[in-house]
Amino acid sequence: MLLRFLTVFLLFIAAPETTIAAVQKENGGDFQLLCAVVALANAEPEMPGVPDLSDDKIQHVRALNMSTADEKWQEVFKGGSAANKWETRQKKSGPEPFQSHWATTYDDWVKDKERVDSGSGDDSWLAQNPRPITAEGQRAAAEKINATLSRILSLHTTLRSKITEAKETKPNEAKAQLRQAVYGTGVADSKFDATKSIASASTWTSGCASNGGKSVIGDIMCICGTANSDADQCNSVGISFKWNGNNDDIVATAIQTKCPKPRSGKYTAATLHRLISTVTARIRYEKTGTNALVPYLGKTASGTPGTCDGRDGQSCVIYKFDTSKSGATTAGFDISWLNHLVLAADALEQAEKAAQQANKLSEQVNDLQTTCEEAYKAKRYNRQPAQATKSDVATSKAEKARQKTQCPRKNTTAEECPEAHCDYDAKAQECKPKPGTETTAAETGDGAAGTPAATGCARHGTDKTTCENDKTGDKQNCAWRKGKDNGPDQEKEMCRSGSFLVNKKFSLRTAAFMSLIAL
Repeated sequence: MLLRFLTVFLLFIAAPETTIAAVQKENGGDFQLLCAVVALANAEPEMPGVPDLSDDKIQHVRALNMSTADEKWQEVFKGGSAANKWETRQKKSGPEPFQSHWATTYDDWVKDKERVDSGSGDDSWLAQNPRPITAEGQRAAAEKINATLSRILSLHTTLRSKITEAKETKPNEAKAQLRQAVYGTGVADSKFDATKSIASASTWTSGCASNGGKSVIGDIMCICGTANSDADQCNSVGISFKWNGNNDDIVATAIQTKCPKPRSGKYTAATLHRLISTVTARIRYEKTGTNALVPYLGKTASGTPGTCDGRDGQSCVIYKFDTSKSGATTAGFDISWLNHLVLAADALEQAEKAAQQANKLSEQVNDLQTTCEEAYKAKRYNRQPAQATKSDVATSKAEKARQKTQCPRKNTTAEECPEAHCDYDAKAQECKPKPGTETTAAETGDGAAGTPAATGCARHGTDKTTCENDKTGDKQNCAWRKGKDNGPDQEKEMCRSGSFLVNKKFSLRTAAFMSLIAL
């Protein structure tokens, strides 16, 4: 669309002078260029590509999260969204986090549970998405999925914001800026406004010349009209400029009618930047008698450079330089409608940037969703707990039996002291083994491996290394040795209780100590 306007503009300024005396070639060329801006007021911006914002994948991950949650937790959200609502549940709820946190999440959790329980048979959700088969697998998957889901929801909120920015917020800002470029700062509709579109709608002198630049429509009125209302300066026969205080939207409509018909098309930030460059390049300059540089569109008085008074051949708008801001985006000009064009281009650039960010966020969300699926289906999380061996079971039983026959430690009461194999010493407040039970307890497990007594040290069978390594701290529980008095197979080396070694070592140490005393 813009290219067509620029082509018409170039053809116009290259054409020979028209035979209509009032038409000015400079004004006509300016008119064609400004028409390209007018056409944008009713056009639409090109929307940048953004990812789909469907919540289907998010809802699926939420269901995976609920499926791996603790059964008691899931039980809270049963019943379906029609019956189980926070509005009803909150009356029965306790303190935080129920009052605020649950108010924003409860109904969503109910929907998650409803999705997990949906369907029946092979078509049910759980049949299509079987949960980890072990409790350990469910816990591992739940931990991974729950943490990842929190990240997904955070990114999804940002993603939604960026998509809105790219498709709605920034494009709408651009449209509003273009509308103001054409009809004046502050207009709400694409209509001529006598107080915003032009400095004054009553006379050419008070509305044009050095008073121009408020809107594109107003500047067209100045360069195409004259103080005599009907003079034709832009080859735009049929436009009746009403310089009697009655200029209104009819004039704006007439101007649009005379502008080249735009093709249906959309604009981008690049489109607007090209148009801005063309406009600023089209502005001409003259020096006044004091060597002041005057920028303008239209045609100035031949005898007085840098001025125009609205007579035939002297219709123009004189612009100002942006001496305070020195804005490079408007080529140093202080022109209200040109600034709106720049702001429109900026808004569309921001929309394009937001779209790029949205696409990156979408990729991150998709990757995290895949992570949740993998955690849910990972076979490594389905490890079965280790099964106890027969030896472990036998050892466990023997240990329990040993604990039952042990006498409680010191500082016990008579009631706590088992009468069957212990005596209570009231003075020492200690429960002691009855005479004759110590050796029996110490020798437990000396039976041959494979016999009913194959517990304790006997459980090591013929494995000498394992037998010798059976210790509790510094205490030798078992030892590979011959038997002692009353022990089975006394001459045979086998895995036997280590208490004999302990007692033997103690006796030797006592003897050595006594010999030192004797010396």
